[in-house]
Amino acid sequence: MKRSNMSLLVIVLAIFYSLCSFSQDLQFVKLDENFQKFQKFSKFDSVIIVLPDISIDNQSDKDLIEIFNIWGDKATFKNESELTAKDYEKHILVLGPFNKFKSKELLSIPIKQSEDGFSFKNRLFNQPNDAFVYINDDATRLYKAGNSYNSLDPLRRNVLGAYHLYIVRDNEFILNGFCSSETGVDSINNLEELRKKYFISKSFRYFDLNFPRSTKNDSIFKQADEVMSDFIDKLAVELDENTKNLVKMKVYIYAKREDLQGFLAIPMSMHMWGLNVNNVIHSESYDIETIKHEATHNFIKQKIGDNHNNFFNEGFRQYTEYLFDKNKYRLDKDTTLAYLDLLTVSLTEGNWQEFFGHPQPYPISGVFVKYVIDKSGLKNFKEMYSKNMIAEEIKKLYGLTMMQLITEFKDYIKQ
Repeated sequence: MKRSNMSLLVIVLAIFYSLCSFSQDLQFVKLDENFQKFQKFSKFDSVIIVLPDISIDNQSDKDLIEIFNIWGDKATFKNESELTAKDYEKHILVLGPFNKFKSKELLSIPIKQSEDGFSFKNRLFNQPNDAFVYINDDATRLYKAGNSYNSLDPLRRNVLGAYHLYIVRDNEFILNGFCSSETGVDSINNLEELRKKYFISKSFRYFDLNFPRSTKNDSIFKQADEVMSDFIDKLAVELDENTKNLVKMKVYIYAKREDLQGFLAIPMSMHMWGLNVNNVIHSESYDIETIKHEATHNFIKQKIGDNHNNFFNEGFRQYTEYLFDKNKYRLDKDTTLAYLDLLTVSLTEGNWQEFFGHPQPYPISGVFVKYVIDKSGLKNFKEMYSKNMIAEEIKKLYGLTMMQLITEFKDYIKQ
């Protein structure tokens, strides 16, 4: 056991020093550090959200449409055919499958329709998961469109706004930059070409690993794969799942934070060290615990379901740490007791700012989720988790409101 740990330590140190010594001059288009046009559009008092004239039968599509409405009651939903002449003078969010729109005025942008997708600068994007974001020069029209409603999902998971154009495929940026309808001047990053220059890639059982080209060491790749594959196998057993048909997770390891933020178009003032966009993991360095953290999210989403509530999403992942390290639960329990007043119904509703505003909700959510799992059983919890109906199912199973469950939990945890 000691030899194994020492071997892993040597590998991690080798990767660390090779990344630190890596130097490559990456040329990205300069960012709009203040998201000026996107900020301007988001602050409009009223916005018309325009959808194409097609029926929407899929509930997940309906949910996605609602998620993009950040204006609440100040937004008006309209189908394209319902727009009046005065509507075109207002601020419009064009949302949905791009090739289903028909209005010439809405379609007068640098991105063009094609029969089965869209194109930009004569490049065709016709894959099911192709999508784009574009804001016009005077920030009165914002487009979040693609080849299906489902293709828009990565647009809500990435940080957007430092550029005026983004084209996404399978959860990754393909192109981004500035594109003006008025001046015709374009400054575009070709992310595919930059990745080819920057990364060396290896494909393994559960992962496609991408390291900076300075780490051309097959033993490093092999050991990294063994550690992570073993983790996924054990995680599947602990969660009573299997690894059949598990879609490989793509992992990008960057030599430094500046490179990660350059590829993800995130201003340096935001200090981002890692990001998980669906099945793509980005990490500022080879931090095995960070990669396990994000890989667990991806595994749960693929095999159990995607819960949009931050409290239960992070809490379930935090709970999985206790399956491997019982001391982790004891530490989280101590933190929960110290900050028990933070656990409110509002926190369990998953408000982004309330949950991520400070670190304590992470351990609190994990300890609370463990209590719910111990009470209901893992099978029941997984079912309510996948339905995004934990509060409703708790009420149905036990006749307890979330407030009553929290009170019960607090009495239990103090014992």
